Amino acid sequence: MTKQRAAILQAMAESHRHLNAEEIFNKAKQLLPSLALGTVYRNLNAMCDEGEIFRIPVPGQPDHYDKNPVKHEHTYCRSCGELTDLLMPE
Repeated sequence: MTKQRAAILQAMAESHRHLNAEEIFNKAKQLLPSLALGTVYRNLNAMCDEGEIFRIPVPGQPDHYDKNPVKHEHTYCRSCGELTDLLMPE
C-alpha cells in the first residue's frame, strides 16, 4: 500500500458520506500535502477495478465513491443531492 492510497482510504474512512474525487483529493491532501489530483484519480480507478471501493454514478454530478465493500444499492435525493446506502435482502 502506497502512502497516497493510504491517505485516500483514510480520507474516505473519516467521511460519513459518499465523496467525489475532488472531495477525496481535498481531504487526502490535508494528510499528504504532496498528493496530486491525477494520483487520486488513478488510485480511485485502480481501487474500483480491484473491488476495494465502488464508483457511484450520480446524474448531473461527478461520480462518487463508496468505501463499503458489502454489496448494496444507493438512493439519491434529487432535492438535496444526498446519497444513502440501501441494504437489500438477496
